[in-house]
Amino acid sequence: VTNLVTYATCPKRYFWTAVDPLPRRPSHAARRGIEIHRRIELHNLGTVPLTDAEGYDLVTTDRPPRGDPFAAYLSSRFAAQRPQFVEVAFELVLSPTVNVKGRIDAIYERSPGSWEIVDFKTGRRSANPAVKVQLEVYAIAAREANLATDPPRTIEVAFVYLGDGLDVVTERVDETWLGEAHEHLESLTGAILEEEFVETPSPQCQWCDFLAFCPPGRAFLRGLDTVGAGPR
Repeated sequence: VTNLVTYATCPKRYFWTAVDPLPRRPSHAARRGIEIHRRIELHNLGTVPLTDAEGYDLVTTDRPPRGDPFAAYLSSRFAAQRPQFVEVAFELVLSPTVNVKGRIDAIYERSPGSWEIVDFKTGRRSANPAVKVQLEVYAIAAREANLATDPPRTIEVAFVYLGDGLDVVTERVDETWLGEAHEHLESLTGAILEEEFVETPSPQCQWCDFLAFCPPGRAFLRGLDTVGAGPR
């Protein structure tokens, strides 16, 4: 799933991440994110840690936390509820040649057959529209990837940002939404199979590990500086 978000953000960044990998900068934010995810998982399971955390969700945040993400989680309704499923691994078959693997942080069942699928984010709300791909994959997986014996009748998918208090971004899923999500994912995966890896500069270039190798990205950011809207 992370790679699809990366491709939707910038195909060239995906190329340098997954196809012909270049060295990446160590990320304190990514390590901190893994730690917080692990603490949330253990809280939900009611256990103590015996294994190392897995680095399954390492999309660099464009807005790091201001406060304590775990404290924000503990004061939220999510900490007071026991999820129906925790750390749900899945494999979604989109076509004979495309499988998407991922892991869902938590699924809350508000009532029988009514799911709220949650992805916890330790930063603040992202300005990157490509992150919606993650929710699209999760919603389709809930319907098609056999996450439970009985698939849900109704679905909501949500990013729960914990970096500056609690900020919940929810998408309510219906058949139209799912159809558009399918089309979007098919477009992305089709472009990957066609090896379309063109640089796509955006404000996200500020946080790209590969900026030194990307003249279009550097030129884009210089343009932002020129109009007084440079990196913050």
